[in-house]
Amino acid sequence: MDLPVPNTLIPKNFEILDQEEAQSEKPTLVHEKEGCEVWYMKDDKFKLPKAYIACRIYTNDCNFGSTTDGRVFVNVWE
Repeated sequence: MDLPVPNTLIPKNFEILDQEEAQSEKPTLVHEKEGCEVWYMKDDKFKLPKAYIACRIYTNDCNFGSTTDGRVFVNVWE
């Protein structure tokens, strides 16, 4: 038995940053790439971290799009 490896994703600094009106007024486009956009808006009202993530995954598994059985299978798991 042994301890698990340290989790490097846990933050070490939990201080709340000062309020900045410019970052709290409207979302700012941080990064843009084909089919992907990253927006940022600071929450000074509730001071809670949050994220909204949407993904569309394209795959050829289960013969999706090429056979009737593949379409039915994907619709069952959708």
